[in-house]
Amino acid sequence: MPDTEDWEQMVEDAMKSVRYDPNLELADLRKTEAEVFDYPTMKTLSQLINDDVIETLDFCISTGKEANVFHGTAPDGTSLAVKIYRVNTTTFRQHLEYLWGDRRFDPGGKSERDVISLWASKEFRNLRRLRNGNLRVPEPVAVENNIIVMEYIGEDERVAPLLKDVDLAEPRDGYDALVDFIETAWEEADLVHGDLSAYNVLVHPPHLIVIDVAQAIVSDHPRARELLKRDVENVAKHFRSRGVDPDPDAVVDRLVPAEEVA
Repeated sequence: MPDTEDWEQMVEDAMKSVRYDPNLELADLRKTEAEVFDYPTMKTLSQLINDDVIETLDFCISTGKEANVFHGTAPDGTSLAVKIYRVNTTTFRQHLEYLWGDRRFDPGGKSERDVISLWASKEFRNLRRLRNGNLRVPEPVAVENNIIVMEYIGEDERVAPLLKDVDLAEPRDGYDALVDFIETAWEEADLVHGDLSAYNVLVHPPHLIVIDVAQAIVSDHPRARELLKRDVENVAKHFRSRGVDPDPDAVVDRLVPAEEVA
């Protein structure tokens, strides 16, 4: 790690051209910057820069309640998505619900910042696990503390749109693709997304790409079957509004015995 003056300059150089939504109020912009780019996060960014993972942060892709996602550029010019989790009490408590009961992680006795870092690590591992199952999710590149770097889904500065904002030419094919995702994730990757909806699926023709997988849990988690059913129902609800006649009960019945579903 470079000395303090060097790494601060390194991060400043990498961020000097970051662009935000021009409609964002100045007060909101300052609040976002203060919440996202605290001192530990800036040091983590410097580590990723020093390790040649990223070279610049270019523009903000999305601002959510628990994280901001930026377009970044690797030293070789490759576009990246850089997701920076905020450290706050609200998300800390929500994350604990999904960490407890997942045999891969133990959040016991950890600080808020440590739990957020564990959450970023969980997303990285879930992405890798899903990719190993040949499922369409962004390819994970690196994770460090509360920052995860992954494949950018889009063309140049045109980020792939969310499914909620797109009318697919063949909605039945879209429904079938997401049902296949749920089934394969459950049967091959031993994971259930846990929050699947049209709000965390990107449309990148000819494919649908599932994102936001940090909360995904293994099948023996106490809430796995409940969340599996919810995912199936959320997908069915969206595509029903697009003229598809889905049968979510049949999907759930294929995956788990009726007595195991909450």
